[in-house]
Amino acid sequence: MEVKWPAPPVGFLKIDGAFNHVTRKGGVGFVIRDDRGVMLAGRACPLRGLLSPEHGEVLACKKAMEFVVYHFFSRIILETDALAVQMLLAATVDSNTTVLGWIYDDLILLLGLETFVKVTHVGRLGNNVAHQLAAHACSLQQDCFYFSTPSFLLAAIVAKLCSM
Repeated sequence: MEVKWPAPPVGFLKIDGAFNHVTRKGGVGFVIRDDRGVMLAGRACPLRGLLSPEHGEVLACKKAMEFVVYHFFSRIILETDALAVQMLLAATVDSNTTVLGWIYDDLILLLGLETFVKVTHVGRLGNNVAHQLAAHACSLQQDCFYFSTPSFLLAAIVAKLCSM
């Protein structure tokens, strides 16, 4: 059964963040799309020195939210395929005391800067475009930002739009 990318409600933007943990190199990819599935922005970022897939995933969320705050996007749905990350972000705690706690604490502060942010969990197959960006990031030497759909993502975006 194909997992469909669910579009956000009208007036909202959806951030799909992903981390590629198949290779020894880490790569973050996130894409911001509107209710029609149109890609408004994205980023591919290579990572080094990761402790775990969770570390990569929470960094993907943090980098996505830093981008959202800096570029004044609002009414955001932040998706992650890491259920543990989504649950920790949804929990109301004073301070996260895990090894990655400082990243969670920073991310929670960023989430609080927006007037409306919802953090949801989506299966990996529903997040394919972001995963392709994350895989691409593993081969990069520096961050790449996109404000339109790059050619290597066109097929994935069109496939998701056709399945909406």
